[in-house]
Amino acid sequence: MFQWAQFLEVARGLSVAAGRKPEHRLTEAALRSAASRAYYAAYCHARGYAEANLGFTRSRGVDDHADVRDCIRRSGLVAEASSLDDLRKWRNMCDYDDIVANCELLARASLTRAEQVIKALS
Repeated sequence: MFQWAQFLEVARGLSVAAGRKPEHRLTEAALRSAASRAYYAAYCHARGYAEANLGFTRSRGVDDHADVRDCIRRSGLVAEASSLDDLRKWRNMCDYDDIVANCELLARASLTRAEQVIKALS
């Protein structure tokens, strides 16, 4: 079974690579991808936690993202659900917006939050 938290290592690698050559034309792409992978690391880990411990059943649709957060929130893990909310918002910005202000800061925050969620739900 795939360990979704491994995406966090990929995200860290992208962030580190972006920091090595800040003048490189792909730096922003690496930072945006780091934030996106950090979200998926935390979300999929949380989804597995919710399935194993909270009776969550996925529908395999787009609503699963909100449903996982709601399930986590209802179980009393409010901080973790709030972090998942922020991570999803940041991931959407990085994946869809043409301009993302403070991309480096957003990537670092995403890595930190994802790590906190994964640690809390392990």
